[in-house]
Amino acid sequence: MNSQSSEIEIGTIFKNTLMKLNFFFKKNFSILLILIILGIGVGYSLNPLFKSYESKVIIAPNYSSVDYIYNEIDLINSRIADRDSIFLNKIGITKDIKKIEIKPINNIYQFVQESDSNFELLKLFAEDGDINKVAEDETTSKNYKTHQIILSTNLPRLNSNDINKLLAYLNNNNYYKKIKDISIKNEKVRLNLNEKTIDQINSVFSKFDAPEKESNKNLVYVNENNQINDLLVTKRDLMKENEYIKLNEVLTTNIVTDISQSLNIQTKSKNSFLAILFPILFIGIFLSYKLLFTKQKNS
Repeated sequence: MNSQSSEIEIGTIFKNTLMKLNFFFKKNFSILLILIILGIGVGYSLNPLFKSYESKVIIAPNYSSVDYIYNEIDLINSRIADRDSIFLNKIGITKDIKKIEIKPINNIYQFVQESDSNFELLKLFAEDGDINKVAEDETTSKNYKTHQIILSTNLPRLNSNDINKLLAYLNNNNYYKKIKDISIKNEKVRLNLNEKTIDQINSVFSKFDAPEKESNKNLVYVNENNQINDLLVTKRDLMKENEYIKLNEVLTTNIVTDISQSLNIQTKSKNSFLAILFPILFIGIFLSYKLLFTKQKNS
């Protein structure tokens, strides 16, 4: 009997509560609707204040400077977090930059094609795990040729001059400058030696332009020893190597090569919740006011 009575009381309370809520919403429908519209409007109007932008710089670290570049970017990011204006002003980092990070550009195919040792290295790592995980692993990814520096800002005010100051700081390292100078000098010596060797090979080939009798005699001798094929292969390899040296000379004039810049790209807004937050906030304030007013009235 008591159980049935309790159930009836709960049912009655629940029914009365629903009726009161229904009456309340009907009575205050216009106010609630205005608060919802107002909240959505305020939320959307404040969205621009929370916009964020990214500037992306694709770079190619040279002279085995990848670890140095990553350490310097981490250092700069920590100084930004600490608001170390003295250090940041010294290296030309604008206060608009809120965060800086660097990521490898995953190009496993280019990595494998660069050398046989890279292919063997990847194959060795892949034996113990998934190839995709190996490709994204820090040990592998740091060896990729290109990397991306990402600078986050709240306003679209970065320009190429700001990026150039950052790159100038990264390129201003005495240790890697010495390595660069020695490497460039050695490459020039190698290029000259290759050119001389190619000239010598050409002089050997020119002998076959001699009178037919002498040419045939030399040709038989060379063919018998497979020397002509060896010389052709050597010349081809040397010319290919010289092309690489000349191209590499253009790409490695600095410790860090600037490949491309994409500035002030608006990121996808994560602040659309403001259009939901403010209506809830306004309705909450209104309900709190009504509840407090009712209590005071009843007392």
